[in-house]
Amino acid sequence: MLRYIYNKLHKTIRYFLITICVMAFIFLLYKNIVPWGRFRVEYKFSKQAHPFFSVLRPNGRVGNIAAMDEGNYQIIKKEPVYFDIETPRKFKNVLMEIEYKFPEWQRKDYDFKIGLLADKNNWQFTLEPLENSKMSRLLNDWDNFRQGNTVFMQGIRRYGSIEEFLNNLPNRENFAVYNYELDGELKLADYKGQNEDLEIGSILKGYHQFYTYVKDEPLEFDFEFECEDARQAEGAINLYYGKLPVLAMDLWQEEKCLDKASLVKENLREGVYKIEIKINDDIAIKKIKTKQEFLSFINNVNFKEIKDGYKPVELYTNSETLKAASSIKEGLQDIKAGDNTYGLNELFKQFLFDKYSRDNFSMFGQKNSLAKISLKRDNIIIQGAGLFSFSKESFINPGISSLENVEDFSDLQYVIAEYDEPEVLKDGWKSAKALFDLQDIARDRNKYNFILSISGIEELHIRKIRGEFR
Repeated sequence: MLRYIYNKLHKTIRYFLITICVMAFIFLLYKNIVPWGRFRVEYKFSKQAHPFFSVLRPNGRVGNIAAMDEGNYQIIKKEPVYFDIETPRKFKNVLMEIEYKFPEWQRKDYDFKIGLLADKNNWQFTLEPLENSKMSRLLNDWDNFRQGNTVFMQGIRRYGSIEEFLNNLPNRENFAVYNYELDGELKLADYKGQNEDLEIGSILKGYHQFYTYVKDEPLEFDFEFECEDARQAEGAINLYYGKLPVLAMDLWQEEKCLDKASLVKENLREGVYKIEIKINDDIAIKKIKTKQEFLSFINNVNFKEIKDGYKPVELYTNSETLKAASSIKEGLQDIKAGDNTYGLNELFKQFLFDKYSRDNFSMFGQKNSLAKISLKRDNIIIQGAGLFSFSKESFINPGISSLENVEDFSDLQYVIAEYDEPEVLKDGWKSAKALFDLQDIARDRNKYNFILSISGIEELHIRKIRGEFR
């Protein structure tokens, strides 16, 4: 009898161990091979660790995971927040889906986006919209029609199709774009260039890009770099006309970072050019000097955070909101934007400034609404969804106004966008999706890195993040 029980127990344990091994083998096979070509992962904010999803971070910007009848959720209190998804191999694209909810007291305009880290060295994200309050309002109030993912809205019906609008564009002052690149060459009436040099003497760090303008003159830029802390043999200056590459210059020669570089190009056709300084934060830009009259930085000006040698500086921007941060105590200061003064009074914290005044400014037929930013010390990082210049006379906006920066809708008649409205679920929850191309994206330790940007949102609840990799 005892032998029978022993044999029975022995077989049971053996079958159990074999089953565990088979299940583990199948799991590892699925995890590392993905035999069906698709890899689906879903995070419902369980308090247990997820095998593929990281937690939302940093901790100071999110609340604890909380429970509700339908499951768990987490509150995002400040932006941006980051998360990673580990995958068994590389994929061609990923469809991301977020289920979220705003608190009932949310009244400010907001812009909710998800982004994928496209360039780790320069910390550059590709952003896609999830929900924009201005877009939602215009879709409800204006006449609109859609072609694929492109939506066109008009306050007064004039155009019968998107194609008709694109072939007969109205004045730039009368329309805006959102998440849409509109081809069109800006020409400045009565532009003659200048004889005096334009010089940026503040020390900047890392990746920057800016617009300039050329007409019947060579393009000339002189740069000085500080390479003492450079650890990576990468760096370049790239020149573009629209999306067309014009010139590329390597900033490394014989495995050394150049401390000086000149970008000179003659016989260029008239128009706006974009210059990209593709370096990481280990390299500083000590000086930019040019004969060009216009120089507008795109989306950010990152001053090098230094403990001495800083100086006051003025900037001009068309961005509706500003984000500022500092990692050293010498960068803490009061910042004046328009008629308002804001306190940057805590290290390693990104402050959001809005509702500041802007003044209208016209030059060469260009109309811009600019806010003046006054810094006591030029050793902080400042960002915004717009352009920045070191004088209002050097400000140039080559593109159509972005809906994100439109405050007064009285002159706005048309908006064209790449945008899908989120799906409305029960009890105020919504679901929004975004598709990313992964073919040129490098994984970091088998992980894709994502960002959630929630400009204007005071609080956001998230209960599900889903990714379908193909």
